[in-house]
Amino acid sequence: MTTYRMPAEWDAHDRCWMAWPSREGMWEDPEGTCEAYTRVAHAIAEHEPVTMLVPPRLMKQARDHLGSDIT
Repeated sequence: MTTYRMPAEWDAHDRCWMAWPSREGMWEDPEGTCEAYTRVAHAIAEHEPVTMLVPPRLMKQARDHLGSDIT
């Protein structure tokens, strides 16, 4: 028996964790994908904090899109 538990997405939690799109060649429209991730992150941030996981090489791109209200 383990103490690990995967809560349902509707369970109460303190923040949302997202990963910035970083896999090259995965999307037909990389810029559009970044814009979509940005819209989703900001919609979630209206209700709870959002932390975006970003590879160091894409930090400037993510910050330019997300602004300062997404960690």
